[in-house]
Amino acid sequence: MNDLAAAALAALTPYLPLTLPGSPAEIAADVLQQLIEKAFAEIGAEPLWAAYARHPSNPAAVEPMLAAALHANPALAAQIEGAVRTVEDNSTNQTDLSNISANGPVAGRDNAIDSHNTTGSHNTQNRNSHNSKTSLGGPIAILAVVIVALVAIFFVGRAVLGKITDSLTLDKDSSCSKFLDAGQEQELTAMRKVGVELGVRGIGSPLALPAITYECSGHPDETLGQAIAKYKNSF
Repeated sequence: MNDLAAAALAALTPYLPLTLPGSPAEIAADVLQQLIEKAFAEIGAEPLWAAYARHPSNPAAVEPMLAAALHANPALAAQIEGAVRTVEDNSTNQTDLSNISANGPVAGRDNAIDSHNTTGSHNTQNRNSHNSKTSLGGPIAILAVVIVALVAIFFVGRAVLGKITDSLTLDKDSSCSKFLDAGQEQELTAMRKVGVELGVRGIGSPLALPAITYECSGHPDETLGQAIAKYKNSF
């Protein structure tokens, strides 16, 4: 169901947040949104979807939960699959009409002009091609070396940062940004520890980490305790 969840979010996200649907594509997107809301409601994760629908910035954070909901309800999954196709078909038709409206009346004229300009400039391009290759060869080679060096520095630096981050201690007063910088094992350990301290039932649920991660990504200045407390009755 992971592919279907990803496809559903990809089809719907460009239309979020939906207000008053008017075009066929927007109406189809509204139907898809209602089905996805139902999927999240069935697993008790309405707050997570509501937050995403208002600020659709990180589909990967809600995708695992949607996939789990669709796996639990194949009939709803089939409805969402049909709704995704409808949104995609209407979006394609709307794009095609826009392109025809924007480019159709002048396409013949533009092609004729392009053909004339291409013929006139062809010989000039041929004369300049050899000189351009020769003059650009040196700078391109230098640029390639610089890029390779920068990439190597980036990966080495990220590895070092990861080791430093893993040594950090997370508690309920830690910021969400610090939580997001930690490794997954450290995130899980801290989330469960803080959840127990705050009396959050079900904090060990597989739905908990994606929910807390999404909450923190939208509010990096919150504390981990504040983020977890919002889901006290959701798992």
